[in-house]
Amino acid sequence: MKYLKHYVLAVIVHATFGFSTSLSAGVLFPFTYVDKGSTITITGYSNDPGPVNIPATINGKPVTEIEVSAFYNYFGITEVNLPSTVTSLAPRIFEGRRLLKKVTSSGGLTSIGAYAFAGCDQLISVSLPPTVSSIGDGAFGGCPRLTDFPLPNGLTYLGMRALVGSAISQVTIPTGLTSYRMLHSQDVVRLKT
Repeated sequence: MKYLKHYVLAVIVHATFGFSTSLSAGVLFPFTYVDKGSTITITGYSNDPGPVNIPATINGKPVTEIEVSAFYNYFGITEVNLPSTVTSLAPRIFEGRRLLKKVTSSGGLTSIGAYAFAGCDQLISVSLPPTVSSIGDGAFGGCPRLTDFPLPNGLTYLGMRALVGSAISQVTIPTGLTSYRMLHSQDVVRLKT
């Protein structure tokens, strides 16, 4: 129903205001999306609780973005699988998804926005490709079941309090990490180089 609302709203706005645009809305259950010409952006999701498998392509075009509000008010997510076509995750995109246990990216991901997974208190497994170069402030904060988090080899920036409130006791700093802002006393994690 939610995806239908997005599509109907897009059609009404287009018809009412006569916008001339190359963007078109669509539905590929359980996702709603916007076709940006050469790429696709996921704009919404509506399905039963469980794993979310972001498609690599829709209508032959790569899915490269997920709108920050795509999973708004959808708290039944237990697992997120990202294709190699998705290159960044918006700030707060999966924040507070208390049933989320596992996040996997098959490659291509380069940045994770601030607080992207904050407050995911059941999160126990994160698998990131070496292409991730930036992890934003508080990205995995408040994930008390997260005990192991190998930092990607390509990481050059680790935001403040990125791991605060996790059960991680030690991380190995990649040689390319040039900036990390673990400046708060609650960020005490044994750093190993």
